[in-house]
Amino acid sequence: MLEIRGLTVRYGQAVAVTDVSLEVNKGEWVALIGPNGAGKTSTIKAVLGLVSHEGHIVLEGEVLDGLPAWARQSRGLGYVPEGRRLFAEMSVEENLRVGAYRVPERRVRENLSRIYEMFPVVGEKRRRPAKNLSGGEQQLVALGRALMSDPRYLLVDEASLGLMPLNVEAVFQALAAIHRQGSAILLVEQNAHKALEHAERACVLEVGRLQFSGSSEEIRNDPRVIESYLG
Repeated sequence: MLEIRGLTVRYGQAVAVTDVSLEVNKGEWVALIGPNGAGKTSTIKAVLGLVSHEGHIVLEGEVLDGLPAWARQSRGLGYVPEGRRLFAEMSVEENLRVGAYRVPERRVRENLSRIYEMFPVVGEKRRRPAKNLSGGEQQLVALGRALMSDPRYLLVDEASLGLMPLNVEAVFQALAAIHRQGSAILLVEQNAHKALEHAERACVLEVGRLQFSGSSEEIRNDPRVIESYLG
């Protein structure tokens, strides 16, 4: 289980997240939704050790507070950042290998084969520069890069951002395939409809505070959520 306990994130005098507590069970898919500026990305970055915070991050009983980001990755956290953040001039395979810098070479080769089987288009274009791929293909590479370290908990920030509808569907199908293979997912997503269609549970943030949480069906049918976020 990944637990976030009493999380508060500040940037100078500005408070981005206030006393947020939530959990992601092993193998579960949880969506974190809410308007721009709600604190969703700050929450994920705090879990990963990319921003300082108050409160506690606990992964399968181990308190991660104070550990650097690389050490948290080695404990089983994977990260797909907003905007994909690929190295444009490097090949697809080189980008994938970036996610496995602490993984033995034999396992790297096994993971590359697994990712190419899961995402055939990535395998077909593995020698091409990342800049030559479509936005949807780049997102698949970003997902694959995160999988190279064998994460048990995958944190994904805005998977559908800037993508055409057809590519959004492909990316969510890719996430569903990853989930079926056993990885837990904590997904930050502006496309609340799509997130609730796939996730098992959802949490709604507003101005840095947790407003609602429950099963995706409960959240999808909550009149307060419909009025404020779903339309």
